Amino acid sequence: GGYKDQDVNDPSIKKIADFSIVKIGERLNSPNVKYTQIISAQTQVVSGINYKLKLRVLDDSKASHICEVVVYDQSWTNTREVSKIECNADNRKKRDVLVGGYSDQD
Repeated sequence: GGYKDQDVNDPSIKKIADFSIVKIGERLNSPNVKYTQIISAQTQVVSGINYKLKLRVLDDSKASHICEVVVYDQSWTNTREVSKIECNADNRKKRDVLVGGYSDQD
């Protein structure tokens, strides 16, 4: 089947995020990387479960990245592995304030 949306606050989703952050740190060459937000979570039932998470992470230099990870978990064989990591710089812009605009003239 396809992927189904999951609650990002579910304890099992947080466990998978905690597991994947070590591998994300290796990919970003940042051993102290941490995630600040689980943006989305989906699962796919295969011969086990694929967890697809989108995480906002901060690397050692405090730069923000958006990372999508897929973690394969097969509980009955104690298998848990990261099968995909894709990270991009988080270029989120703060809301721009419109300065100026119209003003009355005498």
